[in-house]
Amino acid sequence: MKRGGIAKVVIRALRRTGISAPTQGTHLLRHSLATSMLRDGVSLPAVGALLRHTSIQTTQVYAKVDLLCSEK
Repeated sequence: MKRGGIAKVVIRALRRTGISAPTQGTHLLRHSLATSMLRDGVSLPAVGALLRHTSIQTTQVYAKVDLLCSEK
């Protein structure tokens, strides 16, 4: 699978800064946006609507990540 321009920019920035991330490319941006919104008190259905998830269960993955990050 060939990566698009935005994904290449994100991957290059991660390499330059030495940041090790579990996901790379545009998916990392989606995760960052979702967890930031959840921390700001945005509801799970609103986050799911913005990310265009068809299932709330998909969006709940982001809530789990947010809870894990909050515990540290």
